[in-house]
Amino acid sequence: MFNFRVIPVLTINEGKLVKTFKFNNNTYVGDPINTVKIFNNKFVDELIILDISKSILDLEPDFENIKSICSECFSPITYGGGVSKIDHCIKLFELGVEKIVFNNVLFEDRKFLDEFVKIFGSQSMILSLNIFFQKDDYFIYDYRKKKITNIKLKDFFKDILSIYPGEILIYSVDRDGSKRGLDFNILESIDNTANIPIILAGGLNNYEEILEAKRMKLDAVAGSYFFTMHGKFNSILISYLNSRQIEQIRE
Repeated sequence: MFNFRVIPVLTINEGKLVKTFKFNNNTYVGDPINTVKIFNNKFVDELIILDISKSILDLEPDFENIKSICSECFSPITYGGGVSKIDHCIKLFELGVEKIVFNNVLFEDRKFLDEFVKIFGSQSMILSLNIFFQKDDYFIYDYRKKKITNIKLKDFFKDILSIYPGEILIYSVDRDGSKRGLDFNILESIDNTANIPIILAGGLNNYEEILEAKRMKLDAVAGSYFFTMHGKFNSILISYLNSRQIEQIRE
């Protein structure tokens, strides 16, 4: 059965919930635990928690903070940030994390990802591809070095299929925090003959885009700004779909 999902992305930096713009300029949003409690009342499909401070500094996950989040959250949680060992994964799953999203290890330790799939299964893995559109093509973005690589998305996407991920999160860095709209043209630049579930993120602007994503048979859309900020002054407002919209997308 086709189960389309709409997923808020919560970005954590040094224990605080922040919103980024093109993966820079962190704006303080609030406390992650309080935000999770608000989302509990809105019946979200799931949450993606990304701890950018752990990823950038190559630190292990903050297990105590993750434990607190999982204990409060009623929805499935995907976590990413500083996960580089099988022991990390075991602890995260024991705490209640359902899936783990990986990015850095795609460049540094493919053998670790192969081992992860053998132990936990593909359904527990999401591979995250940060991309940047320039010169009429899509390129992989290195968020640690804050630079656009010369690796084209279409080539990298084909390469990572051999890892057998459960899902692939494609995040448009050039649209992050902009509300310019999801870039559906990305789907034309990849050859997804393996039918790997795709989560599209970056620039989500309105509910009509969510419906369009469902019509296009995307498996999910994800957003950060759309669910945490509001208006031209970027006022903090934690929101989700209303009951009518939730019913519509789950039909």
